[in-house]
Amino acid sequence: MPYREALALQSGLFEHGVDQHLLLLEHPHVFTYGHTADLANNLRCAPIDVGADLVEVQRGGDITYHGPGQLVGYPILSLRAKHGIDGPADTRSYIYDVEQLVIDTLSQLGVHNSGRMGEFPGVWIDPDTKNARKICAIGVRVGNGSTDRRTMHGFALNVSTDMTFMREHIVPCGIADFAVTSLLEEGVDVSMNDVVGIVSGLAQLRWGSQHNTRSDVAWKHRPEDLSAFSRGEGAGEQVRMTKRLEQAGGADGLSISVRKPEWIRPRVQHTDEVLKTKRTLRDLNLVPLWPSLRGVLPAHIPNRLTQPTHWPYQTLRPLLMKAGELTPIEKAERRVLVLANPGHGLDKMQASAAMYLGMQLLMPGEWAPSHRHTPNAVRMIVEGEGAYTTVDGEKCPMSRGDLILTPTGLWHEHGHDGKDPVIWLDVLDLPLVFY
Repeated sequence: MPYREALALQSGLFEHGVDQHLLLLEHPHVFTYGHTADLANNLRCAPIDVGADLVEVQRGGDITYHGPGQLVGYPILSLRAKHGIDGPADTRSYIYDVEQLVIDTLSQLGVHNSGRMGEFPGVWIDPDTKNARKICAIGVRVGNGSTDRRTMHGFALNVSTDMTFMREHIVPCGIADFAVTSLLEEGVDVSMNDVVGIVSGLAQLRWGSQHNTRSDVAWKHRPEDLSAFSRGEGAGEQVRMTKRLEQAGGADGLSISVRKPEWIRPRVQHTDEVLKTKRTLRDLNLVPLWPSLRGVLPAHIPNRLTQPTHWPYQTLRPLLMKAGELTPIEKAERRVLVLANPGHGLDKMQASAAMYLGMQLLMPGEWAPSHRHTPNAVRMIVEGEGAYTTVDGEKCPMSRGDLILTPTGLWHEHGHDGKDPVIWLDVLDLPLVFY
């Protein structure tokens, strides 16, 4: 689909739509760039000389390339507010979501060494190594005003792309120090149709609902799949559909003008009683399961959202100590770094579907005031001694290796009479009691 046509479609859904959409496309050769792009240094050809178009777009990032063999995805979504029901969206968390969608897709295709790389957006193979190479570019726009928290643009995953356009004609995304790659170059020979199937399934789990519709426009596998006219060979020969029908053994079928026999008609009767019952169910916040059973219990194996994630303590501890320097306990009340699983989104603060994890720091002389909550809590002391947790009036000393339980609904507080920092891991069944 020509890029400018896709941009017009995106803009319409972005400015006037309310539903969630994901457009998955391939474009003819085109270079696109945002308003901050450095074309003088990063565009190395005259686009017309290499058969490509050049289009300026309203998104972040420098110049990039789209073309055949590259799957371009445009999520047109309405994001939730970062805080409460009003205000801006969490753009960073959304970019993280898009990156995770691509990482999960690559994992299902057998590429398990993909991930994020520091300050560079997108998805990389062997990130944070000297051999790091980019396989997917990401550039998004999140609206404001009349398009408040609406998204457009998205990601470009190199499947079987002609990498010449990115290696010789531009500096992709303005990053000259690292290479680019594709699934094919990584040894994964997969059809675009198969990649689309995986992406659309994972996107439905991440952004969809139980009522989703997929519409495929066209799949071109070989020139013979196109009509003579579409191949540029003129009108072609007249096609006699009746002859094909005879070859398929359907010559004795009913004429198109004949009404279907009674036995083949679906017996669906939306009587006044049926419609009244539906309205009653809706008014009582009830939903019949049978029309949507496959959406709730899919026939195939569901894709899990929780991703294998590693939080090294040697990485967490310095950050937790820095938080202790920057944020006084009087301001934070609970100085905690939440271990958020990327598969669920950082804003959900979930380590898994049913578990919350947080590393908490208490410095000497500090006191975290008493409070209570619905979730049960398990506290595993990782470092230090001299602190305590008082649970329902009972003082429980905290030393490395100790385990303290805080049952649901009990008042509890933390204090520290010792000399060194105390750090512990909070484990709560918080996701189970969200409301």
